[in-house]
Amino acid sequence: MVPGLFASLSLSFIFLAMPAFAVPPSSSHSPRGVASPAPSTSPSPAPSASPSPAPSASPSPEPTVSPSPLPSLSRKELETLYREYQRAQKQELEALEHRQKLETKELNAAQKQEYKNWMKEERIKRKEALRGGYGGKIVKAYVQDFTQRREGLWTAQKAEKQTRKTEQESRKAALREEQSRRLKQFKEALDRGKRPSMMLWPSLGR
Repeated sequence: MVPGLFASLSLSFIFLAMPAFAVPPSSSHSPRGVASPAPSTSPSPAPSASPSPAPSASPSPEPTVSPSPLPSLSRKELETLYREYQRAQKQELEALEHRQKLETKELNAAQKQEYKNWMKEERIKRKEALRGGYGGKIVKAYVQDFTQRREGLWTAQKAEKQTRKTEQESRKAALREEQSRRLKQFKEALDRGKRPSMMLWPSLGR
């Protein structure tokens, strides 16, 4: 009995002397069979970053480009321009004279036709005037009347020609005066070694 009791006491003492094993805490204390909710994996909304206003860039002023001066002409180029300009003015004057000659030619043709028509009507008047006979007084009166009317026609035509001639001479004198003024401006530009303005060049339609 004593040895058995001793053995029992020894076992009790061993169990009492053993340290208690710590049980690791469970991640959830939910009862068996109930699944614990899984942690939410949806990404949290990122904080909205309001765009900061970009600094306004003040427009830089555009550089002003000054026109480069025209290159000076050589002496040969100046002489060539001057000769060409004189030739152009001569052609301009010749063109005006040509138009005036055509005007005079047309006027002469018109007056010639006018006289022809007048004579045609005059023959009819002569027959009517001399229908009563060819006595001396009748013929003399008709001849005097005919001569006066014909002189009146010639005087009117001559005055028309003179008026046209005066107008043509006036236009020609005005053109020559204008050419002299433009030629002076043209030479002034050439004296500075510059190309004269195109507005100074003559026009054949003047």
